[in-house]
Amino acid sequence: MESRADVLLGGRLGQAMLADLAGLNTLTLLAAEGKPVPEGVAFLRPSSSGGLGARLRGRLRPRRAHRDAGTWPEWMNTGGNDAATIIGAAVASAVRASAGQPWFTDPLALLVSVARAAEQWEPPLPCGQPGLLRPLAEAVAAAAAASWWWEPADLRHQRWVGCGHHRTLARGGDVARAVETAEEDAAAEEQAMARDRALPGRRGRRGSARVAVSGTWWSGPLGGTVWTSRGNIGDLPAVGLACAEDPLGDEDFEVWAVGIDSAARVYEVHEPGDWAWLAATHPRDVTASRGHDWSRWTGREGRWILPDWRSVAAQWDGVHVSVAGYLSTAGMAVDAGGGAASLLAGWDADQTLWLRDLFTGTRQLTTWHGTPGPEALS
Repeated sequence: MESRADVLLGGRLGQAMLADLAGLNTLTLLAAEGKPVPEGVAFLRPSSSGGLGARLRGRLRPRRAHRDAGTWPEWMNTGGNDAATIIGAAVASAVRASAGQPWFTDPLALLVSVARAAEQWEPPLPCGQPGLLRPLAEAVAAAAAASWWWEPADLRHQRWVGCGHHRTLARGGDVARAVETAEEDAAAEEQAMARDRALPGRRGRRGSARVAVSGTWWSGPLGGTVWTSRGNIGDLPAVGLACAEDPLGDEDFEVWAVGIDSAARVYEVHEPGDWAWLAATHPRDVTASRGHDWSRWTGREGRWILPDWRSVAAQWDGVHVSVAGYLSTAGMAVDAGGGAASLLAGWDADQTLWLRDLFTGTRQLTTWHGTPGPEALS
Protein backbone atom coordinates (compact mmCIF):
# COMPACT_ATOMS: atom_id res chain seq x y z
CA MET A 1 0.00 0.00 0.00
CA GLU A 2 1.26 3.44 -0.90
CA SER A 3 2.06 5.87 1.89
CA ARG A 4 -0.02 9.01 2.23
CA ALA A 5 2.93 11.03 0.96
CA ASP A 6 3.10 8.81 -2.13
CA VAL A 7 -0.62 9.34 -2.76
CA LEU A 8 -0.17 13.12 -2.72
CA LEU A 9 2.94 13.00 -4.90
CA GLY A 10 1.26 10.75 -7.44
CA GLY A 11 -1.42 13.28 -8.33
CA ARG A 12 -1.14 16.24 -10.64
CA LEU A 13 -3.12 18.43 -8.25
CA GLY A 14 -1.34 16.93 -5.25
CA GLN A 15 1.92 18.19 -6.70
CA ALA A 16 0.33 21.57 -7.43
CA MET A 17 -0.88 21.83 -3.83
CA LEU A 18 2.60 21.04 -2.50
CA ALA A 19 4.23 23.48 -4.90
CA ASP A 20 1.86 26.21 -3.76
CA LEU A 21 2.58 25.43 -0.11
CA ALA A 22 6.31 25.79 -0.85
CA GLY A 23 5.75 29.09 -2.64
CA LEU A 24 6.78 27.66 -6.00
CA ASN A 25 5.50 28.81 -9.36
CA THR A 26 5.29 26.16 -12.09
CA LEU A 27 6.01 28.63 -14.88
CA THR A 28 9.18 29.81 -13.15
CA LEU A 29 10.34 26.18 -12.99
CA LEU A 30 9.56 25.57 -16.65
CA ALA A 31 11.54 28.70 -17.57
CA ALA A 32 14.47 27.52 -15.44
CA GLU A 33 14.44 24.19 -17.29
CA GLY A 34 14.37 25.91 -20.67
CA LYS A 35 11.00 24.34 -21.50
CA PRO A 36 8.71 25.95 -24.10
CA VAL A 37 6.16 28.48 -22.95
CA PRO A 38 2.87 26.57 -22.44
CA GLU A 39 0.14 27.24 -24.96
CA GLY A 40 -2.24 29.96 -23.82
CA VAL A 41 0.26 31.74 -21.54
CA ALA A 42 1.15 35.37 -22.15
CA PHE A 43 3.26 37.79 -20.14
CA LEU A 44 2.32 41.30 -19.17
CA ARG A 45 4.97 43.99 -19.19
CA PRO A 46 6.70 44.41 -15.81
CA SER A 47 4.98 46.80 -13.45
CA SER A 48 6.16 48.25 -10.19
CA SER A 49 2.71 47.64 -8.74
CA GLY A 50 2.58 43.89 -9.17
CA GLY A 51 4.69 40.83 -8.50
CA LEU A 52 4.96 37.61 -10.44
CA GLY A 53 1.33 36.67 -9.91
CA ALA A 54 0.22 39.98 -11.43
CA ARG A 55 2.40 39.44 -14.50
CA LEU A 56 1.24 35.95 -15.44
CA ARG A 57 -2.12 35.79 -17.16
CA GLY A 58 -3.99 33.82 -19.79
CA ARG A 59 -4.53 35.40 -23.20
CA LEU A 60 -7.38 37.59 -22.05
CA ARG A 61 -5.72 40.94 -22.76
CA PRO A 62 -3.59 40.40 -25.88
CA ARG A 63 -2.92 44.10 -26.33
CA ARG A 64 -1.06 44.14 -23.02
CA ALA A 65 0.86 40.93 -23.65
CA HIS A 66 4.63 40.74 -24.02
CA ARG A 67 5.44 41.28 -27.69
CA ASP A 68 7.15 37.90 -27.99
CA ALA A 69 4.82 35.72 -25.92
CA GLY A 70 6.61 32.54 -27.03
CA THR A 71 9.78 33.29 -25.07
CA TRP A 72 10.46 33.64 -21.35
CA PRO A 73 11.06 37.18 -20.01
CA GLU A 74 14.29 37.64 -18.05
CA TRP A 75 12.40 38.43 -14.84
CA MET A 76 11.05 34.85 -14.71
CA ASN A 77 14.33 33.59 -13.18
CA THR A 78 16.51 36.42 -12.00
CA GLY A 79 18.80 34.12 -10.03
CA GLY A 80 19.62 31.90 -13.00
CA ASN A 81 19.11 28.71 -10.96
CA ASP A 82 17.88 25.41 -12.40
CA ALA A 83 14.51 23.97 -11.39
CA ALA A 84 15.95 21.35 -9.03
CA THR A 85 17.83 24.00 -7.07
CA ILE A 86 14.77 26.24 -6.84
CA ILE A 87 12.51 23.37 -5.71
CA GLY A 88 15.02 21.97 -3.23
CA ALA A 89 15.57 25.30 -1.53
CA ALA A 90 11.85 26.11 -1.32
CA VAL A 91 10.93 22.68 0.03
CA ALA A 92 13.72 22.69 2.60
CA SER A 93 12.60 26.09 3.84
CA ALA A 94 8.94 25.02 4.04
CA VAL A 95 9.75 21.81 5.92
CA ARG A 96 12.03 23.57 8.41
CA ALA A 97 9.27 26.00 9.26
CA SER A 98 6.36 23.55 9.02
CA ALA A 99 5.77 22.85 12.71
CA GLY A 100 5.47 26.57 13.39
CA GLN A 101 3.25 27.37 10.42
CA PRO A 102 -0.53 27.72 10.74
CA TRP A 103 -1.10 25.17 7.94
CA PHE A 104 0.39 22.38 10.06
CA THR A 105 -2.42 22.53 12.64
CA ASP A 106 -5.16 24.69 11.09
CA PRO A 107 -7.31 22.84 8.50
CA LEU A 108 -8.46 26.10 6.92
CA ALA A 109 -4.91 27.40 6.44
CA LEU A 110 -3.87 24.18 4.70
CA LEU A 111 -7.04 24.12 2.61
CA VAL A 112 -5.91 27.36 0.93
CA SER A 113 -3.30 25.47 -1.11
CA VAL A 114 -5.87 22.82 -2.07
CA ALA A 115 -8.23 25.56 -3.23
CA ARG A 116 -5.51 27.22 -5.30
CA ALA A 117 -4.59 23.93 -6.94
CA ALA A 118 -8.26 23.36 -7.81
CA GLU A 119 -8.59 26.85 -9.25
CA GLN A 120 -5.39 27.06 -11.29
CA TRP A 121 -4.78 23.60 -12.79
CA GLU A 122 -1.29 24.75 -13.76
CA PRO A 123 1.07 22.76 -16.02
CA PRO A 124 2.74 19.84 -14.19
CA LEU A 125 6.17 20.22 -12.65
CA PRO A 126 9.11 19.61 -15.02
CA CYS A 127 9.70 15.93 -15.69
CA GLY A 128 11.59 14.18 -12.93
CA GLN A 129 11.19 16.98 -10.38
CA PRO A 130 8.09 15.97 -8.33
CA GLY A 131 10.21 13.68 -6.16
CA LEU A 132 11.93 16.75 -4.76
CA LEU A 133 8.62 17.59 -3.08
CA ARG A 134 8.69 14.38 -0.99
CA PRO A 135 9.92 15.95 2.29
CA LEU A 136 7.04 18.41 2.14
CA ALA A 137 4.56 15.68 1.16
CA GLU A 138 5.61 13.71 4.23
CA ALA A 139 5.19 16.81 6.42
CA VAL A 140 1.69 17.44 5.05
CA ALA A 141 0.71 13.77 5.44
CA ALA A 142 1.77 13.95 9.09
CA ALA A 143 0.09 17.31 9.75
CA ALA A 144 -2.91 17.38 12.06
CA ALA A 145 -4.55 19.81 9.65
CA ALA A 146 -4.63 17.14 6.92
CA SER A 147 -5.81 14.18 9.00
CA TRP A 148 -9.40 14.48 7.71
CA TRP A 149 -8.29 14.35 4.07
CA TRP A 150 -8.40 10.54 4.16
CA GLU A 151 -11.59 10.23 6.20
CA PRO A 152 -14.90 8.88 4.85
CA ALA A 153 -17.73 11.32 4.22
CA ASP A 154 -18.76 12.88 7.51
CA LEU A 155 -22.45 11.91 7.50
CA ARG A 156 -23.15 14.01 10.60
CA HIS A 157 -22.00 17.29 9.06
CA GLN A 158 -22.94 17.44 5.39
CA ARG A 159 -23.73 20.74 3.70
CA TRP A 160 -25.66 21.44 0.50
CA VAL A 161 -25.02 24.77 -1.22
CA GLY A 162 -27.76 26.36 -3.32
CA CYS A 163 -27.24 29.24 -5.72
CA GLY A 164 -28.92 31.20 -8.51
CA HIS A 165 -28.84 28.37 -11.05
CA HIS A 166 -29.61 25.61 -8.53
CA ARG A 167 -31.93 26.94 -5.85
CA THR A 168 -33.82 23.83 -4.76
CA LEU A 169 -32.50 20.77 -2.96
CA ALA A 170 -34.10 17.71 -4.56
CA ARG A 171 -35.85 15.37 -2.15
CA GLY A 172 -37.46 11.94 -2.25
CA GLY A 173 -37.66 10.27 -5.64
CA ASP A 174 -36.43 13.44 -7.35
CA VAL A 175 -32.87 12.64 -6.23
CA ALA A 176 -32.75 9.34 -8.12
CA ARG A 177 -34.75 10.78 -11.04
CA ALA A 178 -32.17 13.56 -11.46
CA VAL A 179 -29.46 10.91 -11.81
CA GLU A 180 -31.59 8.96 -14.30
CA THR A 181 -32.22 12.08 -16.37
CA ALA A 182 -28.54 13.02 -16.37
CA GLU A 183 -27.56 9.53 -17.52
CA GLU A 184 -30.18 9.51 -20.27
CA ASP A 185 -28.88 12.88 -21.51
CA ALA A 186 -25.29 11.63 -21.35
CA ALA A 187 -26.15 8.47 -23.30
CA ALA A 188 -27.92 10.53 -25.97
CA GLU A 189 -24.90 12.84 -26.22
CA GLU A 190 -22.55 9.87 -26.59
CA GLN A 191 -24.66 8.33 -29.35
CA ALA A 192 -25.02 11.65 -31.20
CA MET A 193 -21.30 12.37 -31.09
CA ALA A 194 -20.43 8.83 -32.15
CA ARG A 195 -22.69 9.23 -35.19
CA ASP A 196 -21.20 12.64 -35.93
CA ARG A 197 -17.64 11.31 -35.76
CA ALA A 198 -18.55 8.56 -38.21
CA LEU A 199 -19.72 11.01 -40.88
CA PRO A 200 -17.46 11.42 -43.95
CA GLY A 201 -15.12 14.37 -43.58
CA ARG A 202 -15.35 14.40 -39.78
CA ARG A 203 -12.39 12.10 -39.27
CA GLY A 204 -8.86 13.14 -40.05
CA ARG A 205 -5.35 13.04 -38.76
CA ARG A 206 -4.81 14.28 -35.23
CA GLY A 207 -4.45 18.04 -35.22
CA SER A 208 -6.25 18.44 -38.54
CA ALA A 209 -8.49 21.47 -38.89
CA ARG A 210 -11.29 19.07 -39.79
CA VAL A 211 -11.14 17.52 -36.33
CA ALA A 212 -12.64 20.45 -34.40
CA VAL A 213 -14.86 18.65 -31.91
CA SER A 214 -15.37 18.99 -28.22
CA GLY A 215 -17.70 17.47 -25.67
CA THR A 216 -18.52 17.26 -22.00
CA TRP A 217 -15.62 17.59 -19.58
CA TRP A 218 -17.22 16.59 -16.28
CA SER A 219 -17.27 13.07 -14.86
CA GLY A 220 -20.30 13.30 -12.62
CA PRO A 221 -23.97 13.50 -13.63
CA LEU A 222 -25.07 17.10 -14.11
CA GLY A 223 -28.43 18.82 -13.84
CA GLY A 224 -30.53 18.65 -10.70
CA THR A 225 -28.35 16.05 -8.96
CA VAL A 226 -27.48 16.49 -5.28
CA TRP A 227 -23.91 17.09 -4.14
CA THR A 228 -22.75 17.86 -0.60
CA SER A 229 -19.50 18.53 1.26
CA ARG A 230 -18.63 18.72 4.92
CA GLY A 231 -18.95 21.75 7.16
CA ASN A 232 -18.28 23.71 9.19
CA ILE A 233 -14.51 23.88 9.14
CA GLY A 234 -13.61 26.86 11.24
CA ASP A 235 -15.55 29.80 9.85
CA LEU A 236 -16.10 28.12 6.48
CA PRO A 237 -19.69 26.83 6.35
CA ALA A 238 -18.97 24.26 3.61
CA VAL A 239 -15.80 22.89 1.99
CA GLY A 240 -17.52 23.22 -1.38
CA LEU A 241 -17.31 27.00 -1.11
CA ALA A 242 -13.50 26.87 -1.03
CA CYS A 243 -12.59 23.93 -3.27
CA ALA A 244 -14.47 24.77 -6.46
CA GLU A 245 -13.03 24.03 -9.90
CA ASP A 246 -15.58 25.91 -12.00
CA PRO A 247 -17.20 28.71 -9.99
CA LEU A 248 -19.50 31.07 -11.88
CA GLY A 249 -18.43 34.14 -9.92
CA ASP A 250 -19.67 36.33 -7.12
CA GLU A 251 -23.20 35.52 -5.89
CA ASP A 252 -25.30 34.56 -2.90
CA PHE A 253 -25.17 30.95 -1.74
CA GLU A 254 -27.64 29.33 0.64
CA VAL A 255 -25.94 26.81 2.88
CA TRP A 256 -28.09 23.99 4.22
CA ALA A 257 -27.31 21.33 6.81
CA VAL A 258 -28.27 17.89 5.50
CA GLY A 259 -28.63 15.00 7.91
CA ILE A 260 -27.67 11.63 6.42
CA ASP A 261 -28.92 8.21 7.52
CA SER A 262 -26.05 6.49 9.31
CA ALA A 263 -26.81 3.32 7.31
CA ALA A 264 -26.12 5.05 3.98
CA ARG A 265 -23.82 3.06 1.69
CA VAL A 266 -21.17 5.50 0.50
CA TYR A 267 -18.40 4.43 -1.86
CA GLU A 268 -15.11 6.11 -0.99
CA VAL A 269 -12.52 7.40 -3.46
CA HIS A 270 -9.24 8.04 -1.64
CA GLU A 271 -6.81 7.27 -4.51
CA PRO A 272 -6.81 6.57 -8.27
CA GLY A 273 -7.36 2.84 -7.82
CA ASP A 274 -10.69 3.50 -6.08
CA TRP A 275 -11.95 5.51 -9.04
CA ALA A 276 -10.63 2.92 -11.50
CA TRP A 277 -12.50 0.13 -9.69
CA LEU A 278 -15.77 2.05 -9.76
CA ALA A 279 -15.47 2.80 -13.49
CA ALA A 280 -14.36 -0.74 -14.38
CA THR A 281 -17.08 -2.39 -12.30
CA HIS A 282 -19.86 -0.17 -13.67
CA PRO A 283 -18.51 0.87 -17.09
CA ARG A 284 -20.12 3.21 -19.57
CA ASP A 285 -18.20 4.07 -22.74
CA VAL A 286 -17.73 7.83 -23.17
CA THR A 287 -15.04 7.87 -25.86
CA ALA A 288 -17.09 9.86 -28.35
CA SER A 289 -18.27 12.54 -25.93
CA ARG A 290 -15.15 12.89 -23.74
CA GLY A 291 -12.31 11.37 -25.74
CA HIS A 292 -11.28 14.48 -27.65
CA ASP A 293 -10.98 16.80 -24.66
CA TRP A 294 -9.62 14.18 -22.28
CA SER A 295 -7.03 12.95 -24.79
CA ARG A 296 -5.93 16.49 -25.49
CA TRP A 297 -5.54 17.16 -21.77
CA THR A 298 -3.79 13.91 -20.78
CA GLY A 299 -2.00 12.98 -24.01
CA ARG A 300 -3.60 9.53 -23.86
CA GLU A 301 -5.41 8.15 -26.91
CA GLY A 302 -7.84 5.25 -26.74
CA ARG A 303 -11.06 4.14 -25.07
CA TRP A 304 -12.50 6.12 -22.17
CA ILE A 305 -15.08 4.98 -19.62
CA LEU A 306 -17.00 6.46 -16.69
CA PRO A 307 -19.13 4.85 -14.01
CA ASP A 308 -22.68 4.19 -15.16
CA TRP A 309 -24.41 5.96 -12.29
CA ARG A 310 -27.63 3.99 -12.64
CA SER A 311 -25.63 0.80 -12.21
CA VAL A 312 -23.67 2.28 -9.31
CA ALA A 313 -26.96 3.20 -7.63
CA ALA A 314 -27.91 -0.48 -7.43
CA GLN A 315 -25.03 -0.99 -5.00
CA TRP A 316 -24.32 2.40 -3.43
CA ASP A 317 -26.32 5.36 -2.12
CA GLY A 318 -23.56 7.91 -2.67
CA VAL A 319 -20.00 8.39 -3.89
CA HIS A 320 -17.54 10.50 -1.91
CA VAL A 321 -14.23 11.82 -3.25
CA SER A 322 -12.09 12.78 -0.27
CA VAL A 323 -9.54 15.59 -0.36
CA ALA A 324 -6.78 12.97 -0.76
CA GLY A 325 -8.78 11.23 -3.48
CA TYR A 326 -9.22 14.50 -5.32
CA LEU A 327 -5.57 15.58 -5.11
CA SER A 328 -4.28 12.16 -6.20
CA THR A 329 -6.81 11.42 -8.95
CA ALA A 330 -8.33 14.53 -10.58
CA GLY A 331 -7.19 15.44 -14.06
CA MET A 332 -5.20 12.25 -14.68
CA ALA A 333 -5.75 9.33 -17.03
CA VAL A 334 -6.52 6.46 -14.65
CA ASP A 335 -5.98 2.95 -16.02
CA ALA A 336 -9.24 1.04 -15.63
CA GLY A 337 -8.05 -2.18 -17.28
CA GLY A 338 -9.09 -3.78 -20.54
CA GLY A 339 -7.46 -1.04 -22.58
CA ALA A 340 -9.73 1.64 -21.08
CA ALA A 341 -8.99 4.64 -18.92
CA SER A 342 -11.11 7.04 -16.90
CA LEU A 343 -10.79 10.63 -15.70
CA LEU A 344 -12.05 12.37 -12.58
CA ALA A 345 -13.02 15.84 -13.78
CA GLY A 346 -15.25 18.58 -12.41
CA TRP A 347 -15.63 16.77 -9.08
CA ASP A 348 -14.53 18.94 -6.16
CA ALA A 349 -12.54 17.92 -3.10
CA ASP A 350 -14.55 16.27 -0.29
CA GLN A 351 -17.65 16.22 -2.48
CA THR A 352 -20.31 13.51 -2.25
CA LEU A 353 -22.76 12.71 -5.05
CA TRP A 354 -26.05 11.31 -3.76
CA LEU A 355 -27.78 8.69 -5.89
CA ARG A 356 -30.93 8.51 -3.73
CA ASP A 357 -32.50 10.38 -0.82
CA LEU A 358 -30.99 9.15 2.45
CA PHE A 359 -31.54 12.52 4.09
CA THR A 360 -32.95 12.51 7.61
CA GLY A 361 -33.56 16.25 7.68
CA THR A 362 -32.53 19.60 6.20
CA ARG A 363 -32.35 23.15 7.51
CA GLN A 364 -30.92 26.38 6.16
CA LEU A 365 -27.90 27.58 8.13
CA THR A 366 -26.78 30.79 6.48
CA THR A 367 -26.49 32.79 3.28
CA TRP A 368 -22.90 33.19 2.14
CA HIS A 369 -21.93 35.88 -0.36
CA GLY A 370 -18.75 35.77 -2.43
CA THR A 371 -16.84 33.88 -5.09
CA PRO A 372 -16.17 30.18 -4.36
CA GLY A 373 -12.49 29.23 -4.36
CA PRO A 374 -9.44 30.56 -2.52
CA GLU A 375 -11.21 33.88 -1.89
CA ALA A 376 -13.60 32.07 0.45
CA LEU A 377 -10.65 31.43 2.77
CA SER A 378 -9.24 34.94 2.78
